[in-house]
Amino acid sequence: MNVLIAEDEAITRKRLQHFIEKWGHQVIPTENGLEALEKYMNQSIDMVITDWMMPKMDGVELARELRGHSTNKAYVYIMLLTSKGEKEDKITGLSDAGVDDYIVKPFDPDELRARVSVGERTVRLERALREYSEGLEKIVRRQTRIIRKTQEETIYRLLSALESRDEETGGHVRRIALFSTKLAGKLGWPDKLIEDLLLAAPMHDIGKIGVPDRILQKKGRLPPKNMTLSRPTPPSVGKF
Repeated sequence: MNVLIAEDEAITRKRLQHFIEKWGHQVIPTENGLEALEKYMNQSIDMVITDWMMPKMDGVELARELRGHSTNKAYVYIMLLTSKGEKEDKITGLSDAGVDDYIVKPFDPDELRARVSVGERTVRLERALREYSEGLEKIVRRQTRIIRKTQEETIYRLLSALESRDEETGGHVRRIALFSTKLAGKLGWPDKLIEDLLLAAPMHDIGKIGVPDRILQKKGRLPPKNMTLSRPTPPSVGKF
């Protein structure tokens, strides 16, 4: 893991770096919260161990800043290491600042190692969950594209069928689609809605597919309502 340390006391900072590197992690040491935040923004950080009382930016402010940027970066495990050990201080650190763990100085190396191990497992689980969620999102996007393509193909086939029966109607629905999208663009519609309109507009005459050819392709005016066109005699059904 990449562990960022924010500690203004040189001795404590050196001790932390010594033990954490001994346990196989990469350490980025800083002397205050402002420097730590800058390092965090420019590097990949898995865990932050920060003192509370520091110049320029204290540990609680640092934790809040880190949580504020967490939507743009992978989750970071934050451990507050401080001499402030009162109950109210712990509540402030764990609840208000959003840190994951709290250790009171002077720290015991064995306890610190155990807590770092917990943080490492938490980070790995969080990263695995994040990758799984991103994988699901990719699957959903891919399936959505497939469904969209299928819908488009169905619409185009219906329009082709309509155009094969009535060329005038086929040209008309295509012109309506073009005019509708041009108007929508002038009105400032978002691209997604314009794409939907391009598919939906030609469908306004799709009902003509169900109109019999003797009506749809009849030359001249249709007869009055009280008259009916001649219908073909249905084939007789034999008895079994």
